[in-house]
Amino acid sequence: MVMKWIKQCVQKAKEGSAGDMRSEPMLHKDRPALQEFMVAVGTKRDGLREPSVLMCQCTDDGIRVGIKDDDCGGWCWRWGESFEAALDAIEKALQGGEGAFRGSRPARGKGRK
Repeated sequence: MVMKWIKQCVQKAKEGSAGDMRSEPMLHKDRPALQEFMVAVGTKRDGLREPSVLMCQCTDDGIRVGIKDDDCGGWCWRWGESFEAALDAIEKALQGGEGAFRGSRPARGKGRK
């Protein structure tokens, strides 16, 4: 169901008619799929959803950005040398349908068998 929304919003952005969704220019400019995941809640007819959560993690060699979507099964993480590059990588993954959403991994450590 989410891919249908992404395709629709990417098409609206290409047509220049995607102005009805809330937008944060730094995050969403030229990233219609990311905007869709972060702000769209759907409709009663098509089904409602929780907007996705965005998280970033600074590392010694760049930035990891993850987007969480419970309807898709967890988190999709991508890396970039900058925050913008990581956001662009998330956008590419979402538009290409390659955003492999995975649940969190179980903790390892003492007491686990």
